Order: sequence, then C-alpha cells, then structure tokens
Amino acid sequence: MGLRALAVTEATEETRPTGAVRSFADRVPWLLLTVVLLYVVERLVIALGSGHLMFHLDAGEYTPMRAVGPFLDRSLVTVLLDPSSRAEFFAACTAPPHGPSITPTLVVAGGLVHFVTQQLGAPLGSFTMRMLSLAISSAALVFWLAFLLRAGLGRSASRRFALLFLLAPPIFLKVTLIFWGSHELVVLIVAVVFLLLTPWLSRPATPGLALVQSLCVGLGGAVLSVGHGILVLPSAFVGLWLAMLAVSKCWRERGRLYALCLGLGMGSIGVASFLLGFWALVQLPTLQAMGLEPAFFANNDFAAIAQGSVAAGEVLGSGMLPGDRFSSWALIQEGPLWLGLLCAVLLLAEGLLAWLRGQGSGPAENPVVSFLAGFMLFGWVVIGAVPEEFSETRYLILLYPVSFALVAAWSLGRRPLLRLILPALLMAAQVPSHAALIEPNQLDVGLRYDGTRLYFALEDDDFGPPRSATRLGGASRDFSLGMRFIRELHWNNSYWQWHSPAEVRAMPHEALVDRYLGEGEGVDFALMDVAEFARGLGYAYRLLLPPPHRQRFEQLLEHHPDLASWMREGYEMGPEQLSWSREREPLCPPGMLYVDGGSFLLGEWDLEAYGPWSPDFVVQRAVVELTPFCMDRFPFPGQRGAAWPRDGLDLALIAELERQLAPLGRRICTVGELLLAAAGPSNQRYPSAAKLRPAGHCDARDEDPAPLGSYPRCVSPLGFHDFLVRASWARLDEQGRALLTAQGAHHQPGFAVDYLVVGGMMREDSIQAPTNFGVHIHQPEEPAFVDDGLRLCADPGTQNSEQQLRYEEWLSGYFERRYFKDLLGLTQGR
Repeated sequence: MGLRALAVTEATEETRPTGAVRSFADRVPWLLLTVVLLYVVERLVIALGSGHLMFHLDAGEYTPMRAVGPFLDRSLVTVLLDPSSRAEFFAACTAPPHGPSITPTLVVAGGLVHFVTQQLGAPLGSFTMRMLSLAISSAALVFWLAFLLRAGLGRSASRRFALLFLLAPPIFLKVTLIFWGSHELVVLIVAVVFLLLTPWLSRPATPGLALVQSLCVGLGGAVLSVGHGILVLPSAFVGLWLAMLAVSKCWRERGRLYALCLGLGMGSIGVASFLLGFWALVQLPTLQAMGLEPAFFANNDFAAIAQGSVAAGEVLGSGMLPGDRFSSWALIQEGPLWLGLLCAVLLLAEGLLAWLRGQGSGPAENPVVSFLAGFMLFGWVVIGAVPEEFSETRYLILLYPVSFALVAAWSLGRRPLLRLILPALLMAAQVPSHAALIEPNQLDVGLRYDGTRLYFALEDDDFGPPRSATRLGGASRDFSLGMRFIRELHWNNSYWQWHSPAEVRAMPHEALVDRYLGEGEGVDFALMDVAEFARGLGYAYRLLLPPPHRQRFEQLLEHHPDLASWMREGYEMGPEQLSWSREREPLCPPGMLYVDGGSFLLGEWDLEAYGPWSPDFVVQRAVVELTPFCMDRFPFPGQRGAAWPRDGLDLALIAELERQLAPLGRRICTVGELLLAAAGPSNQRYPSAAKLRPAGHCDARDEDPAPLGSYPRCVSPLGFHDFLVRASWARLDEQGRALLTAQGAHHQPGFAVDYLVVGGMMREDSIQAPTNFGVHIHQPEEPAFVDDGLRLCADPGTQNSEQQLRYEEWLSGYFERRYFKDLLGLTQGR
C-alpha cells in the first residue's frame, strides 16, 4: 500500500466511529427520547398556559399543600425521624376529605412537596404541584417504555406507545398535570413493578421458585395495597398470572395432580402472605393513627369494589357495557379504553390461534403482551362491574397505559401498515383537545394561578394552611373568596366533561358572576370586605380572560360598575403581589367599606347653574380633610335586598339613635364622609356620572323605593349604593360646621343644631340641591321626613365580635315593621 493510500486509510479510521461508539449510538433510542422530550415540553406549555382550566378544581390537589405548611420550619428528615412530628405529619396528609383508602400515597406526596419546598426552595403553590406531577408522569412514561423494551416489544411498539401516552385523552392528561398525590403515583408504581417483574412475567418458573414468587407477590401486594387500595388489582393479577404460567408448565411436565397441588399451594401462600402482611403493616402506630384498620375490607378501595360487585346482583355486568359509566359526552375520553379492550381480545385470540397452529412470532406470541391483555380484561371486569355509586373514575386511570401498550402491540401484527391506521386514528382524535389547551400567548397564566386557598377558604381553621406558608398566604379571606369564583365557574365540569380556554372565554360571564354574587358559598357583602373580594375576582379573571382577551373583561366590568375599579386592580396584580406585603387595610365591621383618608376637593363647582340652592342648600367646592373611616355599603339597614325604612328621623330621634349606637361600635357619618362616599375622589356630581344626571340609574321613587341594591348602576365611584334615592342624616362635626359657615350657610335659622341632612334625591323639586352636594337642616320642632335616610359609619379597627353580635341583636328590632321608633324602643311607631 502506498503512502497516499495509507494516509487516507488512517484519516478515515480517525474520523470513523469506533465499534464501541457506533454500538452506543445505535443502541440509544433517539426517537423515543425525542418523544419524551416533546411530552415534557407540551405538558409544560399547557401547565404554564391554561392547564388549570381543563376540569373542575379538585380538593385532592390541595391536600399535600395543606399538610406541608405547618412543617416548613424543619427538614423532612427531622419530621420523619421524630415520632411525634411524624405522627402529626401523617395525620395532616391524610386528613379529610380523603380517608384511609389512599392515605399512604398522600403521605408520599406530602413528603415530595415538603422536600421541593423546604430543601429546594420552591414556592408552596399550584405551579410547584404541577411540576411535581409532570415529573412523576414523565418518570412513569420512561418506566413504561423501559418495561416494553425489556419485554421484547421493540422500539416500534415503544414509539407508538409513547405517542399515545403523549396524545392522551383529557382525563389522563389531567393526571399528568394536577397533583392529586395518589393517581399519578399509581401509574408510576405499576410501571416500576412491571419492569422489575418482567423476567417472571415472561417465562414460567419451577415449582420451588413459583412458591417463592407467590410469597413475594403476596407480601409485595400487601405493601402496595396499604399504599393505595387500587394497587390490589395489579397485585392480584400478577399472582394469578404467575400461577397460570407455573401450573401450565407443571401440567405439561409433571401431570395434572402435581399441577393442581402447585396451584393450590401458590394460591394459599399468596393470599395468606397478603393478608398477614397487610395485618402486620397496619399494626404500626403511625398507620393506625391515620385510620387504617387490620380488617382489609374495612378501609381499602378494593372494599368499595367488592361491596359494589356484591350489591350489583343480577346487573353485575351492566357497568361493563357502553351506555353506563363508561359512556360520555365524547368518545374522545373513553375511546382508548374501548380500543384497548378490543385489542386485548384480538391479541389473545391471535396468540391462541398461533399456538394451536404452532407458528408465528409476532407480538401476540409475546408472554408480556398476553399478560397485559389479560390484565386489561381483568381490570375492566372488576372495575366495570362496580355500580357508579360505589366507584369513582380514578379506578380507570390505571387502565390507560395498559390500553396504549395493547394498541401499539396489536398494530405491529400481520399487515402492519394496515393496522397502523388504528393508533394513527386514535392519536388524530386526541390532537384537537391538546391543541385547544396550548396557548403560547398566555404562558404566564400558570404562574399566576394558585389553588392553595381556593378549596377550603372558608374553613381555614380546619383545612387551611398557615397564611405565612402559601403564595396567597398574606391575602385576606375575602380576596381568596373572590378567586374562588374559578371553582364555581368549573363546577359543572367533571372527570369526563371539560372546557377548553376558548370555551371558557365564550361563556356568559355576566350571568355567571351574577350567580356567584347571589348564590356563591360565603359571598355575603354584608359580612365581607367587598373591595378585597372584588380584587380577588379581578385576579381570577386575569387567569380566565388574560390580556389578549381583555376587551371581554372590560365588557364584563360594564355590567358591574360598582366592582369595576377594584376588579381592575386585581386584574393588574402580579404573582409577586400575592404576598400582600403592603400595609393591610384596617378591618371594618361586616357590610361596611373601608375608605382611606386624605385631602379631597369636594363640592359643587358651577354655582351659577345651582344658584337657586346656593349657598344654603348646596355645598360649594372646598378642600376637605378626612381620616380613614368605614361606611355601610347600602343605606340603613345596610343590607342588599332589604326594604327601606317606613318612617324618618327628627333631631331627637337621630340623637337617641347615635346614643344607642355608641356602645355597638357604630356612629352617624359626618358631612365630609358622606360627600366623599357619594362623589368619590374625582368629585362627581352624581353617583354614576361626573356632570349630567343619567336617566334610570337610580330609583326616582323616594317615597317608596325598590329594595336596596335594586339599581346596580346607582353606585358611587367608591362602591356605595343608592345615593340620591334618599338624602342621609349626618353629624355636623367641627370641620363641617366651619365649612358651611365659611360658605355663608350660617344664616339658616337654627344653624346651631348637631345634625343635618346631606345629599339629595332624584326629583328636583326639593329644598336641597338634587345632587351629591345637597344639604339642609331641620328645626327641633319639625316632624320626621321619610325622604331623609341614614347611613352608618364606624372607625376602622375599633369594633370587636361581641359588639357585632350586640349590634345584630339590636338591629333585629327593626325588621318586623321597619320603623326607627320600634328599633329605638319607643312606642310612637306602634
């Protein structure tokens, strides 16, 4: 060989991969890795964009967050090693609404949450839960692929399985993104167990090894079933399958009697070891503290299955047929299960036929394929036999990966190109649902969403995590109650039915908000800080109608002008503001709104237009200094939907009223407070308009107006309702007296009184200006006028719960006949 040829050969050998490198490159399943990466990216985009809109929110996601909060001051190792801390942690993880059927997996879930939040510094919130769930489901996908490859199904079947796992129906997609703490772990655990037991599942064992297998499966099944009740199904079928393999081999080699004895021995050892192992585990004090009992059927999911099967009686199989629980509004959800069941039957039939003919080497002859097909039929019969009242959809989650594997295996049989149509159609059917959930223009929604306080916001003494330990921790209960609207919005969703983000945007939001305001659990404006609630509602709509769809949000605000300004504040808030580090607004009594103090330019500016009322009956524009105060959102009695009083107040009655209010933590409002509440900081002439009176916004019948709140547009910029329906009695404090005196109103007879009337009415033939700035007095000898109404005020943070109870008891004397004189204990009104 010449030098030139040698040089070329050496150069070629230097650039050509060596045998080891080439072998490694050939062995790496690059396409499978690509699909796994695509799976992670797609789920991440859905979680960041709108994954939380798929289904109604589930309390299961809340369970680990609730449990972890009180233990974030110590490491997970410290919690688990200390007996008292461990018992408390286990009890917290397994508290209601979940019972002992799935509790140990919830403890594992809680431990994972604690580790990533305490050790890794992740925020304790829904996005962390999403990422944990995605990590678990990604691991489950990898282990299922490893199981299929180890079982000899090859890369083609594994790739098709991975694509089916990626394009899963919404019910399974939910499990991969919502951290229930149990179901996603079940899918992973089953994959790991199947992978470890692949050699046993693939070939029959000798009699001695078969008995050992029964013992191992029984004890292992006990451990798994304590962890999650539904795991008794794969445990039982693995034991049954191993017995079938060993008995069939023994039948051929040693005869029927020996095989029968082996089968009885394996069954006895498996069942006995299972029950003994289960009993031994639940003797542990920690597990007993969680509620687990030695009687297997007393506290396990399988108990529900067994009880349901017995109760089903002659209709035992009705649940396995189309049209029962397995039928849904769209075949997209149940289709993979039905196709998996069909492929299971076909694969078993093909395998039997090939065995009878003594030929064939396709997927149907693979023992693991037969195992999966048998497990699909076994699981379908057991789960499908349970009436719906005894079961839940979560039992079905276990069957989806099995179904994907069977469809992938069947598609590789004879005439594979023709069979490829089935998985291709199944994948194509799922593409629209996935595409509907991928919205790249709103990838910050998932970071803004936090379900930490959405589920048990009203019972945080029993269920709620400490506020300092959650991303919404500093937010008030009323803010959280506003966010809880998301849960109400999705209440009609179910495991089967779901809304895409586009469908959510197309909903009648005006009607939905009206219904929530009227019927929402805990929504009572008389007992809450409405501003905080509205901010929480606005933050919720930042998730439902993100900025690309803000126009729809603004249309909604036009329907609720009384909440609009606060809802906009909530809409503009960022996730970092959910800590609410700013100074909190002082607490107001129920039904009142907080108003911040400051300097305000209030009063009428066009004195020529209001000359007939100036200066005696109109407040001229001037600077008013106010300290923070609280005021009833509605006129007396301060409750939406209540009827107006049937009598009025005179100077003697208003003085007696304030005397009785003093020990109850309330008082008569001042002139400046009523001016600001009606006109707002922008100094509007009318409650809902700056200059011109809008027709029909407020009730014009001051003598017999509609119940409070009947005119939703009759609301001031600060959210106070029904100004200008009737005027309001006010206490003439030092500032008010000086203001009116400086404007020349002092020439009114009897100006030395302590109370006067502020505001006007919708009719203009009145003594005071018919605007927010009207004012007039009454003489001591004048009678009470029904068109002079009342609003109550309070100083922020001064009332206690005892005063509130006494006030409510005092107020009850009004509602029988709606007379002030009845309320004050006078007899003239009777």
